[in-house]
Amino acid sequence: MRLLRTMLALLCLSFTTACIEGEIELSFVDDVTVESSATYTMARQLFDMTGSNAAKACPGGEHTLSSESFTCRGTGKGRLEALLNEQTLPFEHAERARTEHVTFQRTSDNSVKVTVDFAAILREQKVPEDATASLAGAEDLLRAALAGHDFVFKIKAYKILSTTGELSDDETEAKRVIPVANLLDSPPNVGKPFVTEVQLKKPCRFRFFCK
Repeated sequence: MRLLRTMLALLCLSFTTACIEGEIELSFVDDVTVESSATYTMARQLFDMTGSNAAKACPGGEHTLSSESFTCRGTGKGRLEALLNEQTLPFEHAERARTEHVTFQRTSDNSVKVTVDFAAILREQKVPEDATASLAGAEDLLRAALAGHDFVFKIKAYKILSTTGELSDDETEAKRVIPVANLLDSPPNVGKPFVTEVQLKKPCRFRFFCK
């Protein structure tokens, strides 16, 4: 879960006119396999301010560094039972630290509930005092610069049974969109927990009769 926490922390600490945005996607392929991907992009100006090198800033993922931006993308694939037992997203080569703020619960043989508490995740991050102080007198400018940039968490499955996020027309995707500018609020305005229950596959009866 390090990648999720890192992405949220970077978004929370983007006290600059440079922009940053990210997307995490969790896909329940069927009742056996789960796939995930995470991508975040920051302006080159902001990346240079972090003092990091591209490889260390994107552990286990693929990175791109241009004159305009830095992008990191990580992917993963795992078994559903491992996800339920370990309670961590299946990102390749990434640290899989448990967190009580992202949970996966089986609700039936063919359904799983995912809960992501963004507010609780952010409360675990310590914002340096000097970073907070740098906001003084510049909040309006920062909000204008960050307008149109979002952090997005998507969940895909055969069918979304219920969600506190946005539901796609075909009912196969739920998402929570958090404007990056909202992270300048105190406390950050990230909404209530993102709770989504998914159906893993098409239900069948007596093997030949499916609905």
